[in-house]
Amino acid sequence: MRKHKRSTMVSVAGIFVVLCFLLTASANPAGTEKIKSCTTITSSGFYEVERSIQAAGDGVCLVVTADHVVIDFGGFVISGAGGFAGGTAIGGSATQGIEIRNGTITNFHTGISLRGAENVTVANMTFVDNLNSAANLGPGAVVRDSFFTRTAQEPTWALEVGHGSIIRDCVFNQNDIAASVGPSSLVINNIVKNSNEDGINIGEKSTVIGNTVVDTYDEGLRVGAYSNVVNNNAHGNGGTGDLLVTCPSNVVGNSVGQLSGVDSTCNLDSNLILTIP
Repeated sequence: MRKHKRSTMVSVAGIFVVLCFLLTASANPAGTEKIKSCTTITSSGFYEVERSIQAAGDGVCLVVTADHVVIDFGGFVISGAGGFAGGTAIGGSATQGIEIRNGTITNFHTGISLRGAENVTVANMTFVDNLNSAANLGPGAVVRDSFFTRTAQEPTWALEVGHGSIIRDCVFNQNDIAASVGPSSLVINNIVKNSNEDGINIGEKSTVIGNTVVDTYDEGLRVGAYSNVVNNNAHGNGGTGDLLVTCPSNVVGNSVGQLSGVDSTCNLDSNLILTIP
């Protein structure tokens, strides 16, 4: 009996070792390519930035021509030359399935330019002092846990995404306009403050939940018709109001200084509103 039990224990331990190996392999894919400088990515796969990169001139530093590419910055920074000659950090002709994560893009004219690509994911990224746009993405984008600050050229969006996108748990501070989001999108738990113009402009048929928008020069949140606008907090914004909604829409549980654009075709329920023009 003891030998039988010991054999069972060895077997279980062996399975545990195999599982650990498989999990490690999954976290660090075999065949990872290292990025040490500006380059062109022509094959699908996993790419890891090995050190911070200083780009020169007005071209594109990382040109992505293949689909299904993951670029992991590993905490490193890619820096541009600044101003109108700052170029683009990441661009190219890829059409789908790009993921960019875990780093900083700073001092470019444009941070990420992948408007022609669907289903781009941007996660745990910081965008600082990019002149024209931090990230410009196509439909189906997912942008999460990222920080956008000081996108300076007027008028421009720090973030622009196409229809059917998800923007969640991001912080936008001191941009011209924080974000432009296409219709049928989900915008949830973002923080926007100190925009020179609007906070977030969101297309129709979207769901907008739990965002906080304060101290923008113009409207805080602009939301298109047929949307669900729930539990947002918008105060101290300018223009025609903290929350501008096109009806019909469902507007529930928001706390706003001024609500604009609504009429009898909107459902208003349990909102804390100081002013309805």
